[in-house]
Amino acid sequence: MSPSKKTTKKAAVKKTPAKTTAKKAAAKPAAAKPAVKKSATKSPLIQAREFLNKQLKKTDWKANLDTSQLKQSIPHIKSGSLIIDHLIGGKVNAAGIAPCPGIPVGKIFNLYGHEGSGKTTVALTVAATVIANGGTVCYNDWENEIVPKYAHALGIPIGDEGKFMLSQPETLEEGCSVMWAMAGHGVDLIVLDSVGAGVPAALMEKSVKEVAEGGRLGANAALWSKFLPKVKRLLNQSKTTVIAISQLRSAVNIMGYGEQFTVQGGKAWRFYSALRMHLKAVGKDKTSIYDPLTNKSVDRVVGVKTRARLEKCKVSDQQGNEEIFYIRWGQGIDDLRSLMEIGLAHKIVRKSGSWYTWTDPEGEEQSYQGLEKLRRYFEDNERSHKVLERQILPYMAGTGEGNDFGAEAEDGDFDPDSFSDDPDLAGILSGGVLDG
Repeated sequence: MSPSKKTTKKAAVKKTPAKTTAKKAAAKPAAAKPAVKKSATKSPLIQAREFLNKQLKKTDWKANLDTSQLKQSIPHIKSGSLIIDHLIGGKVNAAGIAPCPGIPVGKIFNLYGHEGSGKTTVALTVAATVIANGGTVCYNDWENEIVPKYAHALGIPIGDEGKFMLSQPETLEEGCSVMWAMAGHGVDLIVLDSVGAGVPAALMEKSVKEVAEGGRLGANAALWSKFLPKVKRLLNQSKTTVIAISQLRSAVNIMGYGEQFTVQGGKAWRFYSALRMHLKAVGKDKTSIYDPLTNKSVDRVVGVKTRARLEKCKVSDQQGNEEIFYIRWGQGIDDLRSLMEIGLAHKIVRKSGSWYTWTDPEGEEQSYQGLEKLRRYFEDNERSHKVLERQILPYMAGTGEGNDFGAEAEDGDFDPDSFSDDPDLAGILSGGVLDG
């Protein structure tokens, strides 16, 4: 037999299994494929949207976007501090508007730092601003450290239960339930102070000895990682803003390199926060004050100089930027001092030796020996204070369109009357989460 004939036979033998396989495959019913219909007139996106509207039996799964949104600031809450508003998104962009001169509505703002850096003061100042503009605030105080006198000094109406509520929950689960209910009923601002201080019920029920002998590590963080994804959508629907305060702790760092500090509450806050701001005390604010005991003026520390750095910012291009502001003990954020510092930088306030001079629009000079005396002049003369502020604002470019304390719900948005206590919440906040 010739080589060519052998090749033909071998080829025939190889084809036989292929035919058999094809017959077996034909015997099995083919899997049904979804029918894809393409239209020459409709966009595939529109076709898919119409299909999903029918399948999901709702239309609110899609976000409504409008080009007019590009010409206005993101709905925001004024922080009560021109410096903080400017840092977050007060710098005018190419479109001529400030992207977000304040804390964005319906988002999570994680405020963290060492003790004494002003975290609680900033949160209370924001709360006072919200209430002054007609909003409502719930303050979740797991640390039980809020002093009514100081809160009142910052502008909190501590006796008005219709505007401000101080909650001091016993367990982390109880605080999360409060947070869920407040957001579900449309409260404008919820403050969590602090997210690492809430004790899970599974640990609360143990004795001191049992806790000391050991327990599950990261129980607090594990609960937050389950709860935050669920509550985040509710916050967006109800236009409720959350300020979550975290403290810094020394990291367990045996080798001596890497991160030296860790943030309370776990890493979930990094992922679900639209804003993360790090506060650090970088100096003391001193001034000369008369001491009746010594019958002379002495230098006294009256406040703290704080640096605010944006570690995460999804509402503007300010991420990584930082600013300095002042906090005066017993009075709160000292914006006037910051305005005077900016005025000195731009020669609006002039310094000659120990003398400070400011000229009002009428040409009248106000000259005082010492910065504190000039500060008292502005503090006692509201009109001059406002004039100085107007002179500084062009340099800060911190104005833009947007609401003073938040966006009102549009037609078709979240309806508080439709809120229920969500039966799934109990499962998420149960001890099962801590059991892994």
